[in-house]
Amino acid sequence: MWMALFNWPVVAIVVSLLIGIGVGVMSMSPPSFAIAKTCFTIAPIVFLARVGMWLITAEASRLERGILAFLVFGLAGVGWVESWDWIKSREVKLKIQQSPPLATTRPPAGSPPFYLEVELTLIRDEKSLSETGLWLSHMHEGRQVVSPVDVWMFLRIVNLQSAPSLIDQISIEMQIEDGPWQHLSRMWADSGRAFFAVSGLRRSRWIDFRQSGLDYLAKNHPMAPHEVLRGWLLLSVPGDYRAPVGTAVRYRIIVKDMAGAEFTYLRDREAIGARGIDLDEAQSKPIVVGKRADMSSWPKQPF
Repeated sequence: MWMALFNWPVVAIVVSLLIGIGVGVMSMSPPSFAIAKTCFTIAPIVFLARVGMWLITAEASRLERGILAFLVFGLAGVGWVESWDWIKSREVKLKIQQSPPLATTRPPAGSPPFYLEVELTLIRDEKSLSETGLWLSHMHEGRQVVSPVDVWMFLRIVNLQSAPSLIDQISIEMQIEDGPWQHLSRMWADSGRAFFAVSGLRRSRWIDFRQSGLDYLAKNHPMAPHEVLRGWLLLSVPGDYRAPVGTAVRYRIIVKDMAGAEFTYLRDREAIGARGIDLDEAQSKPIVVGKRADMSSWPKQPF
């Protein structure tokens, strides 16, 4: 009975209907993103369940069935990911279209356009490739490499303007003791995958910044008046430095939006604590810690 209900013609009709409904609700005004996501999720599940049943009963060698399963399940997975990315891009586009017009003039003199607060900073004690702390995997000269993150900062930004504001630039400088100011390079968390070396690169944990990275959150997101944006920034110090426990460090942060409104925040000196870059302390802020990974075979490269 189940095989009759779950034969190929029935599955083809059900999958086609689900995909058709998913595409159809995306054409509505406004689109129903939740229904589309549901349809695009159930459709591959139904299809792959039928494929799995067929592979179990197919008269073919184990190798042939394994290769076919790898190809079919892989293509279905890619299709599911692409459909969700399409829905997500439409969500972002609709959100921007429905937002009030962005500020096109600078705020009145004397009224700051933003409020900034550094909620947490974690810093390596020196510039090195020692297999500790946070790392980022990214492309460098055509190959995949891993680079250490020197400074890990959790920043709060509040739009104090009366109109929505789209962040265009965040510039950060660091001063160690009374030394020169150093401009920190942004390590874009949404351009690669981060991981924390728990006990060397061989024992690492993936860190997902797609939901808590400030780069990701600010991208194509006009901040409504008085909206608060909180997220992580990953930074690299361009030259050598030493910042052992007790070293006084301060930061100068400049935020600028598309309308040209600019605000500079100078943080008071703060002594580096004994914990350094500690994963437990980082988890006091929004962060997603993933599965274990062995990154010891990846080439190490300063950012």
